[in-house]
Amino acid sequence: MNVQENLKNHPIREGKYLMSKFEKLSERIWFMHAEHESDRPILAYIKGEKRSLLIDAGTSSTHAKMFQSHLNQLGLEMPDYLVFTHCHWDHTFASSSWKSMFIAHDKTSQAISKMMECNLADPSIKDLIRIGFANEDTIEHMSKEYGEKRVIQLVQPNLTFSEKISIDLGGLTCEVTHVGGDHAEDSCLIYIKEEKTLFIGDALGPAIYDGPRYYRAEGFLDLVDKVFAYDAETFIESHDRPLNKQEYKDDLADWILLAQLVRTYGEHQQKVLKEFRRHLKMEELTTYWQKAVDWFLEGEKRNEK
Repeated sequence: MNVQENLKNHPIREGKYLMSKFEKLSERIWFMHAEHESDRPILAYIKGEKRSLLIDAGTSSTHAKMFQSHLNQLGLEMPDYLVFTHCHWDHTFASSSWKSMFIAHDKTSQAISKMMECNLADPSIKDLIRIGFANEDTIEHMSKEYGEKRVIQLVQPNLTFSEKISIDLGGLTCEVTHVGGDHAEDSCLIYIKEEKTLFIGDALGPAIYDGPRYYRAEGFLDLVDKVFAYDAETFIESHDRPLNKQEYKDDLADWILLAQLVRTYGEHQQKVLKEFRRHLKMEELTTYWQKAVDWFLEGEKRNEK
């Protein structure tokens, strides 16, 4: 689970930097690593015997073209399908760079429609902020990604679904399931069944555009259960690196414990802090963990309203 403060909106593993932009995960999965400076997520290419699929479009045409160039070098055809994990700008704004059939959840399609009505070239992105799809960090990331010229052409999905959709790639099955969550109400999990690989997107991240960041403990724990209900061996968050099942469980362990404490003692903040410090064997929480506690306690406040 990602936890590097200013690099991403939810916990990013500290001190882990990736050496290569591209990686072959298996004989049928290739991906482009996340880049934290401008908040670029992982882009993944899945190749079946008959068709291929891309997970997320990317932040910009520059981002998309880098992956396209790599796929060309490998002799791989451009993807037949493109599936969005959710609607946020870093996952959708390069959509016009791909000539694929776009598949998305109903709410992702609705969000894209709203964003298409905005002035996306406005440096202040006030329209995006107004409709709840951006914040001050977004302005900084977009500035680094686009420079002074920002040309964005969003594309509506060709096919939408409400709960779940299965895509046959020929020898590979891609299952896309809507799970929602605090980070984005349209978040989906993407499971490559035969590869036992689960793409989580940002589903386990906090809410970032609706005032102070927050997690709702119950919702977070419910999502964790849904993630580990899959018979997956590899787990991939959009802004982290692939982890095996044990690594991912270890990565989430302290966050799960914190969520459980908040669910149990939410009204008694000092009790949460005391028990969590005891668990971490810290007299005082680091800034990193104090912010994590603050996010969950903010979620409790919202539950009370």
